[in-house]
Amino acid sequence: MKRASLHIAEWLYSVSFLLFLFGSSLAHTENGPELSLWVMTFSITLTLATTLLPLAGVRWLKMEPKGWRAGYWAAMLLQAASWVTFFWAMFLPGPQPAALPHLDYGHHPAVGSLAAGLHLQPTCPPKPLKSA
Repeated sequence: MKRASLHIAEWLYSVSFLLFLFGSSLAHTENGPELSLWVMTFSITLTLATTLLPLAGVRWLKMEPKGWRAGYWAAMLLQAASWVTFFWAMFLPGPQPAALPHLDYGHHPAVGSLAAGLHLQPTCPPKPLKSA
């Protein structure tokens, strides 16, 4: 039986994938700390280098062609799409606060002081109180 061996590029892809999973799970469990972004950025950079350096002539990272050529190009297309979406998400502005729905504070002093403490302003003039 032939012994399977992994090429250095396959090791780098595996480490990169595991780092990306670690960074995304860290972002999910810790509500997006900066460390997770650095880990995922390092992972994407490692994948970019492992993919693009052989195209630039680095021979020790070049893998021998095997398998279906259309599958290779489909994998490259998906990988490039993942890079684009990651970098696009990195440069998007952060979450914007949702627009506040119409708030009617009425004439209650506690609600008015709460709204003033939160720097909220009513969007329409207060309604007159109903007499009992």
